[in-house]
Amino acid sequence: MRKTLGERLAYEGYAIEATDDVSEASEMCRQMAFDVVLTDDSSNASPLGIPFIVLAGAGDNQIQRAVTAFRDGAMDFLQIPSDINRLYDTLRRYSEEEAPTQTPLPKQRMSAHAMGRARRTRASSVQPIIGSSNAIGNVRQVVERIAAFDTRTLITGENGTGKELVARWLHAKSRRASGPFVEVNCAAIPSELIESELFGHERGAFTSAIKQRKGKFEQATGGTLFMDEIGDMSLAAQAKVLRALQENKICRVGSDKDIDVDVRVIAATNKNLREEIAKGNFREDLYHRLSVIVIRVPPLRERSSDVPELTQHFVDEISSLYGIPPKPIDSDAMEALSAMRQTTLLALTTILRPVEKLKPTLLCPMGGMGAGSYGGRTHDMCADFARWQQDGWRILVLSGGAARGERMRQSFEDEGVKAAFDELGTAAPKSGECRIYPLTLSGGFQYPQIKVAVIASGDVYGAKSAKGKPKKQQGSKIASFTDLNVGDYVVHETHGIGIYQGTKRLTSEGASRDYLLVQYLGSDKLYIPVDHLDRIQKYIGGGEGAAPKLSRLDGKDWDKQKSKVRESLKELAFDLVKLYAERQKNRGYAFGPDTPWQQEFEENFPYDETPDQLQATEEIKRDMERDLPMDRLLCGDVGYGKTEVALRAAFKAVMDGKQVAILAPTTILAQQHYNTLMRRMEGFPVHADVLSRFRSAKEQKESLRRLKDGEIDIIVGTHRLLAKDVQFKNLGLLIVDEEQRFGVGHKESIKNMKKTVDVLTMSATPIPRTLHMSMVGIRDMSLLETPPQARYPVQTYVMEYQDSVIRDAILREIGRGGQVFFLYNRVGSIDQCYKQLSKLVPEARIAIAHGQMREHALEDVMLDFSQQKFDVLLCTTIIESGLDIPMANTLIIYDADHFGLGQLYQMRGRVGRSNRLAYAYFTVRPGKVLSETAQKRLDAIREFTEFGSGFRIAMRDLELRGAGNLLGPQQSGHLANIGYDLYCKLLEEAVLEAQGEAPKPNRDVETRMDVHVNAYLPAEYVTGDRQRLEVYKRIASITTAAQRDDVEEELVDRFGDEPLCVANLVAVAYLKAMCEKLGIDRVNQADGRIDMRFALNAQVDGQKLFTALNGFDKRLTLNAAPPVTLTLRDQTLNREDLLMLCVKVMERLLARMELSAA
Repeated sequence: MRKTLGERLAYEGYAIEATDDVSEASEMCRQMAFDVVLTDDSSNASPLGIPFIVLAGAGDNQIQRAVTAFRDGAMDFLQIPSDINRLYDTLRRYSEEEAPTQTPLPKQRMSAHAMGRARRTRASSVQPIIGSSNAIGNVRQVVERIAAFDTRTLITGENGTGKELVARWLHAKSRRASGPFVEVNCAAIPSELIESELFGHERGAFTSAIKQRKGKFEQATGGTLFMDEIGDMSLAAQAKVLRALQENKICRVGSDKDIDVDVRVIAATNKNLREEIAKGNFREDLYHRLSVIVIRVPPLRERSSDVPELTQHFVDEISSLYGIPPKPIDSDAMEALSAMRQTTLLALTTILRPVEKLKPTLLCPMGGMGAGSYGGRTHDMCADFARWQQDGWRILVLSGGAARGERMRQSFEDEGVKAAFDELGTAAPKSGECRIYPLTLSGGFQYPQIKVAVIASGDVYGAKSAKGKPKKQQGSKIASFTDLNVGDYVVHETHGIGIYQGTKRLTSEGASRDYLLVQYLGSDKLYIPVDHLDRIQKYIGGGEGAAPKLSRLDGKDWDKQKSKVRESLKELAFDLVKLYAERQKNRGYAFGPDTPWQQEFEENFPYDETPDQLQATEEIKRDMERDLPMDRLLCGDVGYGKTEVALRAAFKAVMDGKQVAILAPTTILAQQHYNTLMRRMEGFPVHADVLSRFRSAKEQKESLRRLKDGEIDIIVGTHRLLAKDVQFKNLGLLIVDEEQRFGVGHKESIKNMKKTVDVLTMSATPIPRTLHMSMVGIRDMSLLETPPQARYPVQTYVMEYQDSVIRDAILREIGRGGQVFFLYNRVGSIDQCYKQLSKLVPEARIAIAHGQMREHALEDVMLDFSQQKFDVLLCTTIIESGLDIPMANTLIIYDADHFGLGQLYQMRGRVGRSNRLAYAYFTVRPGKVLSETAQKRLDAIREFTEFGSGFRIAMRDLELRGAGNLLGPQQSGHLANIGYDLYCKLLEEAVLEAQGEAPKPNRDVETRMDVHVNAYLPAEYVTGDRQRLEVYKRIASITTAAQRDDVEEELVDRFGDEPLCVANLVAVAYLKAMCEKLGIDRVNQADGRIDMRFALNAQVDGQKLFTALNGFDKRLTLNAAPPVTLTLRDQTLNREDLLMLCVKVMERLLARMELSAA
């Protein structure tokens, strides 16, 4: 043990002498100065007079020996080898203490305080330029030649090349070496603060300027100012820096007095400033002022001969910092370091995608996939576990806690699955074994090739759902919703188009708030308070690959652009108003009120209606009872009950003596609607028929005769219904299912029918034009947003095609008595696919269905599949629209990258239409590199799995394809210039103006909230950036007290009691909304007061305001002198309480103003 311990301590840098003889040890101590003695006998070490530590073996009488050791004066008593780390700590602590009678230890370890002092000393001193290569030698020579002069110098080079080190050497060797070296990182300071940072400010220059402050130029007077990342400075700040360099004078923010400065400026950048000048991002005159001398610092790959020197330098520095001797580096390791030219990158991805400037040299297929969610369905999960165990899988279940792990084990055993709970994680599962660990993971995964499955607790029980209240849609149009990710283009109504860079938390005067960071043209940046989120939208316009032009913060281009669009929209708005007027002129049939049979028909529905179904039914009936032709879009996710709502409208029309036509895009869907119709109308005097290619020519001819004579009440069919030979006796209602599937000619025929009959259009993913028309209010819309009870989101996987996974998926579905859709969209080779699939899963009964089959053959196959005579339906996109087979709950799509986003979403809607958990596998060919557009489509379909994603899919599709020519070619350019959302808003305003309606007062007033309270969503309260952004948007949209109460109730329901900072955030948003109604453009909080300043263009009824203030709260006063200001004073309240008081006071003031108006 003595030899081993000596070697380990020597390796750690201690000087070691060893002996096993007591006399020899005493003689050595008399001749040499030792700091510590390590011994196994305290009685022998005590007389030496040197601090000692007693080491004991595992078999010794520990307690008695420890008592004896400490009684003899031992520093510590340790058991070796288990206490080896404690020995190191004891030696280190001893070396840090003062020991005046002893020679310091050869190994000196610094205390934390000493380490910090050493770091500061090194940071303030000038580090040498390491290297003897020609490249670094040239840099050193230039520094030596120009250091003595005040010549302005520009240092260029990649990140990490040592530009700051070169700047410090220039300063240290100059005549200014005794003066200050002040550095400023131009990229790290917001554009609105850079001027204050460089030139300083006077007290009161802006809200947070509570005292005078010198800027970097003044601080560096007599020395050197190092401006790092100069290429990221805004153009406005560049102009100020240029003046300072030209005149050697600066002016503080808020002052009109010039201050002389004597500064040598050294700038650095990792950008090519020549290219930035060409792009308009950097001033050419400033470039010439800065680049009198240019020093390029080469990257390490251009001076690999310097690697040994640099390596040794860092080893020495770290050794010195921690007080340990330098350790040698093996020659082979040094050779490998020197030979390294670039970093090896390991990228993990579910499917191959193109990455700019990255060419993979080795592809290793792993075949992984997500675990999916069982949503509390333990029986289904244990069925998978049993199958996996039988096949030799290793199953790891992460319970998230010990108590839950025990409960899981018990519930698994109740289902017949053997599982071991391993609280300490002592072993990995063996082949065919399931083990439960009390660990946490956000989501599980599977690797079928190596037969490993990791299941997280969230996969077992399902993600925590947001409860909240069901949303009601009272208006005729919807508000757009798009997800926002870092790097997305955004549109701010006031500042224009920029790039979203994430959220940042900034603190001013002790108060923290969150901001959205948006990058504009050049280095312009804007921090947007989260309470202004209602002013910003994701840019949608030019389509995939068409990047919009970024706006400048300091220019008027954006205002000119908006003005140009407004003028153009006036003409379009008058055309729309004309369209409205024509619709008003065309009188239609006004249906009567509901009959008793209507009530009986609706009561026969075997399920509970969702609130949205009832609301939509009421809206449709109200339209039908008017004498104007109805044109309503019924939009709801797949399986949300659109068909039932449409059938209730159809029944109402029939009961009033009118005929109904139901138009479906495919023959199969038409047949299915007919079957559903016959079941629902059973027992009522309603005659229905179907017109499709499944019927013979003779049958079709007879149906057309009966339709013309009025013998058929409801006719269901494909586009065949739009043919000229189809005549109705008394058509009153046209129902169009999946409008996006019809061609231009068919839509034109439908458009002509809209002039005389009521039209109801149904869709889960409306096409961009339909969605656009609804969003701007041109079409009426009803929304179904509430999912039916006992339904689960479809578990979605995007992956490379793997035979093992496909076989497992099919067998799992068959094993639980279900059926599978296998979508292969190539009729020419579908038979070959059938052979391969039959060979892969010989246990399955497989049928083929595609649109080129004979009518009766296709009908027979679909009927047999619906009656479960087959397990797998190998088919084309003929199943895309509306097909309802409840037992089919697994979908596999081959070549999923060939389909549009709307198609993928529709096809996924074919499964998960019952109370069973459904699975969808979107596969691509192994090794295939996808286009960026295909990748984004597949990412979207994987991301939007929750209920009600149809609108988000439609908006994402609109984003990928571009809004394009929605309302005429002359408008497409305007839409691309300002973005889809702002275009819609300006169009709405133009339509209101064309109709003669006054614009909303103070619509352009944007209130700036300078309130000094903590107002943000803590990460521990609302987790995840995306969810936090969603909640921020909800809070920013508050305009009324009712909305505020709803938001607060939802927050408590979803996330628990509100922290004070969240309550402040809601209060700030509500106060902002009230102030904008009054035309107040700024709210400023100071000690004991809140000032609310009216905008110069504010539209406010002065009489109402004065009347409301008369006899009102004396703490609120009005200063009529420009700028007109409302001031609330109360010196007894802290900032938070004053904010809450202001909300209550303003709420009462607005109520008094409305009361006086009444």
